[in-house]
Parts: sequence; structure tokens; C-alpha cells
Amino acid sequence: AVTWQARAADTGELRWTHTLDDVSPRETPLVPVALGDETLALRLDRAAGPPEAGCPHTTLGDLADPQPCGLRAEPRRITALGAADGQCVWQLTYAASDPCAQALDPALERLSVVTFGEGEVELYLTEPGGLHRLAPATGAVLHSAATESPGGGAVVVHPDGEQRVRAGVGPLEVWDPALATATPAADPGRLAYTAALTGPAAVWLTRGETLWRASEQGGGL
Repeated sequence: AVTWQARAADTGELRWTHTLDDVSPRETPLVPVALGDETLALRLDRAAGPPEAGCPHTTLGDLADPQPCGLRAEPRRITALGAADGQCVWQLTYAASDPCAQALDPALERLSVVTFGEGEVELYLTEPGGLHRLAPATGAVLHSAATESPGGGAVVVHPDGEQRVRAGVGPLEVWDPALATATPAADPGRLAYTAALTGPAAVWLTRGETLWRASEQGGGL
């Protein structure tokens, strides 16, 4: 079982706990999503049992074949909790687009919250071989696209405010919000980069202990 606790920031008082019984531990932090007057906390776990009773649930990918490549590919589960009371708002169980790459690095699987404009929020899931845009309030899958395996990484808003940048293993990719068109930027080599933040005309990346700057023109490092 894996339990998360929410505590008051000023006093440490326990507010709520949330436990999933049939999961394997992962070193994955909760991801906050602010939606108007409501804030959600998203947890990402290895799912080994049924979804939470009474919580809206959907699936993504082929969950039928548990052992492609001779490996046990455990499905993953995203659980959205109300930050105020810890109640389950929605769950999404998914299988990796490329299960054979799933065991390479847990960092390939990541939830990215993109905030722009006047409080507009987008939620992206990156996983081995796939990039997905989810509806933050319901977990519904809005758009999906294949990425070069193993892919993964994180998504941030492009400096132009209109496009999105995925930084993972290999070239940086510039996507439109519907995930219909990807433009590879200059290839820094098959290294694992994590998009950190967006600044004027640049995206800042981290790789290990090094901070890199990718320019808006061609993504050169």
C-alpha cells in the first residue's frame, strides 16, 4: 500500500490521507493542478489492482497483454484527488505505448501542467513512446501522439505562447496543442533532457547537474 498525507503548511496539522492498496511504490511527487476555485493533486502509481470504487475511471492503451518482450509491464494509474479533502475525483489507468522501454527510466513517465493566458490550464502525460493531452478536470484523453521511443520527458509552453515543447530523450520537439504536428529542433544527441521553464525566446533545460539554454530559433544548445 502507498499512502499520501496532506498537512497544513503553517502548523503541520494532518488534513487528510489517501491510500491505494494495490500499487507498487514510486518516487513520484504529487502534481498540483489549479482549476479556478478547485485545486487537484495528481498521484502517479504502478497499478496492480482495480480502480478505486466510486471514482470515475477511464483507460488508455492496451491493457490486455501483460508481458510483451518477455517482461512484466505493469499498467500505471493517475489518481486526481481534491486538494481540500483528499477525495478521488477521477482515475486513468494506462499502458505504455512502448512497454519494452517502460523499465528504462521512471523519469520517462511524467505529468506536466502547462499554465498560460488568463489561468488556462493544460495537462500532459509523457510516457515511453507516447504523448497525451488530458482534460485536467475529468482525466479524459483529448489528444494523443506517438513519439520516438523511449521519448518521455516533460512539456512546457513554447516562448511564442502558442506551441508546446517536449524535452525528453533525443531532439527537442515543438508541438501544436492538438498534438497534430511535431517539429524536431536541433538534435543535441540521445541524452535525457528535462524541460525546466520557459523564458523570453528560450527554454531552459536540465541534464544531470547542468543547466542548458535552448534558443527559440531552431532549438540549438
